[in-house]
Amino acid sequence: MKRILLFIALASFSLTANSQANKTMNSWAELNNFHKVLTETYQPSKDGNLKAIKAEYKQLMELAVALHQSKAPAGIDAAKMSDVTTRLAVACKELFGLIELNESDESITKKLGETNSIFTEIARMCESNDVKGHDHSDPNHKH
Repeated sequence: MKRILLFIALASFSLTANSQANKTMNSWAELNNFHKVLTETYQPSKDGNLKAIKAEYKQLMELAVALHQSKAPAGIDAAKMSDVTTRLAVACKELFGLIELNESDESITKKLGETNSIFTEIARMCESNDVKGHDHSDPNHKH
C-alpha cells in the first residue's frame, strides 16, 4: 500500500512539474512559436523524413533569432537564457546553411538533433524556474 501511495505522489509531482514548465513555455510566445515548428520538423526526421525541415528551415531560423532577441519571462536567469538561445540561433543558422548548400541528409539530421537538444536545455530552464520558483543558490535564501 505504501508503494502505491508513493507512486501516486511521485506521479502527481511529475505532472505538476510538467504543467508548471508548460505554463512558462506557453506564456513566452517566441518560445512557443519555435517549439511548434521544431516539433513539426524534428519528429518526422527521427524516421528519416526530412521533407518538413527542408520546407520550414527558414522559418525555424527566423523563430530562433526572434526567441534569442525576446525577453525571457520573470524569474529566469536572463544571462544564462541568452547564452542558450544564442547557441540555438547559431545551430539554426548552421542548419539553414546545410540545407541551402544541399548537404547530406545525415548532416542535416545530425544538426537538427543538436538543435532539439539545445531546445531541451531551454525547456529544462523553464521547468527549473517554475518548479523552484526562486533561486536556491542564493546564500540568503530561506524557506
